[in-house]
Amino acid sequence: EGKEWPAYGPDLEELRRYTYAFYGGAMPVAVSAPARVRFEGADIKANKAVWKPPRGAGTGERWLKARRSSKAQLRRRALHIDPLLTCLCDLRDLGPQPEKRPFCVVGVTMEDIYSAPSDLFVAGMAAGVSHVAGFSLLRYHPHIRMSPGHWWGY
Repeated sequence: EGKEWPAYGPDLEELRRYTYAFYGGAMPVAVSAPARVRFEGADIKANKAVWKPPRGAGTGERWLKARRSSKAQLRRRALHIDPLLTCLCDLRDLGPQPEKRPFCVVGVTMEDIYSAPSDLFVAGMAAGVSHVAGFSLLRYHPHIRMSPGHWWGY
């Protein structure tokens, strides 16, 4: 089973308040129960991860495309953004009645994400028509130091 939101991640309540203020208080902003992503386990191949949605989300576990340096080295890993956006679409669309659905669903993670095989990482991506977006906050951690000359070696 995956972990809850990591202690080294930003305070989600502060992000909620910032988002509420950004929209001028014109719409409610809520933090949902976390989905979990599992990279480890006998059933998981090196290029996969498992998405486990929050309870009551109306959708089951899904395989995600992932990459990592090696199966033994789990520290350097990243999730492909497209399957994540699909999972976020499910959370939005399979929720309550259409008139009670959120305007948008924004997922945040403390894992790297990527879009193309050549990407080291991307900060985030949206599927605007679907009203979903996913963002990685990992590279904004205050204790990560990256050299301008060797930015890939963190």
